[in-house]
This record gives sequence, structure tokens and C-alpha cells, in this order.
Amino acid sequence: MRFRRPAVALAALIGITAGLMGQAPVKDKADPKAKTDPKAKVDPKAKANAKDDEKSKFALTAKVTDLSLGTQLSGPKVTKEDLAGKVVMYDEWGINCPPCLAAMPATASLYKELGDFGLVVLGAHYQGGTPAEILSFSSARGATFPILSGSGAGETDNAGGLPHVFLFDHTGKCVFRGLPDEVENRIRVLVGEMIAASVTAAKPTASVAPVIADLKKGKSPVSMVSRLAPLVGSTNKDTAEQATALMDTITAQGRKKLDAATEKASDAPAEAFLLVENLPTTYKGSPVAKQATELITKLKKEKAVTAELAARPSLEAAKQLASQLSARLGTGGDPSKPEFRKANAATIKQLESKVAQMKKTWPDAKATAEADALAEKYGGSK
Repeated sequence: MRFRRPAVALAALIGITAGLMGQAPVKDKADPKAKTDPKAKVDPKAKANAKDDEKSKFALTAKVTDLSLGTQLSGPKVTKEDLAGKVVMYDEWGINCPPCLAAMPATASLYKELGDFGLVVLGAHYQGGTPAEILSFSSARGATFPILSGSGAGETDNAGGLPHVFLFDHTGKCVFRGLPDEVENRIRVLVGEMIAASVTAAKPTASVAPVIADLKKGKSPVSMVSRLAPLVGSTNKDTAEQATALMDTITAQGRKKLDAATEKASDAPAEAFLLVENLPTTYKGSPVAKQATELITKLKKEKAVTAELAARPSLEAAKQLASQLSARLGTGGDPSKPEFRKANAATIKQLESKVAQMKKTWPDAKATAEADALAEKYGGSK
């Protein structure tokens, strides 16, 4: 594990100088009667300087093209070409780093919210461990973003401890380095700026300008869809074009899923359904949502989709049992150890029975395969 070095040089120098002068260093004391004026205004230059000081902690010379992705262990397949034009969070972590593991659920939640709107999260593992061990830790914390092994961030890598984040804007420039719990607001703003950049006009129209302003403040892209929907059909040509550009950017990932689902609808209706089932909610008010709703209505008539939906309550029950076992196992525990299996025999048997029932009733459902994987971890299934 890497550790940060405390800044002690200045303090040591002061102490030596004071000793040579024969007196102790003098510390300024705050006036106990002094009070802070709650109405006092903060100097904007002071704010800017604070930001500059913050940025100077680490070199920001890296570019997104400097990243090497190593081996991808899980998550949606990603290549270096996929990073172009996206907001990228390169998150260095390790299975033996408690702060890393504590921060991962929040990162997973942020990715779930903004992954369809231009955010790419790369969980770059930097410590020892087998692929199975690495994935055990990441999946237990809800990570669905790509998990990498053997990756790197170029010459500026390895300067901070773990966890450490590189944040790149949509132009590929590194705009921040630091801890994962410091990036959420920055990411929201960067995603908004990325979407806003789709409007190339020097001056947005009066109708579109407020939407762009809110995007740049980090407001949720989802909340912009309903505001843009009526503007797309505006009689003002510039307004319609700008609103369409924003709408197309916001719904681009949804459009890809819809197109893929349409292709799979005949041969793999269950897979198609899983691709589009959340689109009507995510992109409510957009053409993508309308078309996805129409496709879902057709897909629900397919036997494979009916089976998938019927199997889900059983999958949730299996997840609850697996969660209980995971909590008892603890961090780094081995579920194959005889003492663990003996102590949790009843719960393991419940999980195995639940999965056996699912395999009998819905053998081809994706939910059954997912439950089967959970049981396999604790020595059952297959």
C-alpha cells in the first residue's frame, strides 16, 4: 500500500532556527473576543487561490490518452477509444485499503446515476490479489463499472497514496486529482459541461440558455429531458436545433440500448427486455422513452420475458440470503472453509434450495443464472 508523507520539513526548520536564537517559536493567538461576521463576503480571488492551491497538490499534466487499461476483469467492455469525449474517473484502489473499500459504494451509485450520460468510471486495482478476490470485493460493494488490473496513468502515476483519483474532462484534460469522496460535485459539473458543449452556437437562445446554465451547475441530466422536450418542437429554428442537440447527447446511450434491443427482440427477447426496461423512466418525455415503452409492451408477450419477470422475486430472496452470508463472512473471508460452512449450514442450504427451485421452474432465465452464481460462491449450485 502507498502512504502519504506528512509535511514536516517546515516545522523542523522553524524549531532549529528558534533553538539557535535561544527562544521558543512564538505562536499567534486568536483574540477570544473576535467574532466572525456571518454576512462577511468571501473574496472571489481568495476562492480562486484556494482552488489553485488545491490543484497544486498533484501534477495535472496527465491526459486521458496516457491511461493504459491493462486487463479488464468485469463491467461493460471499454477501450481507450471509448474514453474520447467522455468524463473519466480513474479510481486507483486496492482490496487491502479500507478507505478504498469504504468509498466504493458511493462511486458505484454515482456511476449508476450518470453512466448513461457520459461518465466512465475505471476501478483500477493497484494491490495484490487474484482476479476472483478482486471481484469479490468490488461486487460486494455494488461496483458495476469496469474493474481493471495492471492498468496505469502514465508518468504522473503513483504520486499519492491509495485511494487516489484522476478526473478527466470531456476534452481529455486532467482537471483534478485527490480522494474519491472529493469528486462527486466536480463530476456532476463536468458531465453537465460535456452535454452543454453539444450546443456550438456562440450564444444559446433565451429558451435554451437556462437549461445549459443548470447543466453547467451540475443539475441532473434526467431533469433536463422534460424541459427540452417542448423546445425540440419549437417554431424558433435555433431553439429547436439547440434543444435537439442537447436531447440527442443526453439520450445517446439510451438510443444505443434501444437499437441493440430492437435487433435482439426476435431471437433473444429476454436480453432485449433487460436492455430497455429502465429506459422509459430514465429518459421520460423523450422519443427514446416512447419507443422503448412500445418495444417493452411487445416483449412482455414473449414467454422468455414472462419467465424472467416471474423469476425476479426468487432472485431477490437469493440475494438476501447471499447478503447474510457475506456479512458473516467478513472482509477477506474464505467461504469454502469448513468452519464457515458448518456455522452457516442452514442459510447455505436455504440458498441452494432456492436456486434449485429456480433452475427447475425457470431454467433459462437470466435471474436464475444470477442466483446460481451467488450460490456457487458458497459452494452450491452447478
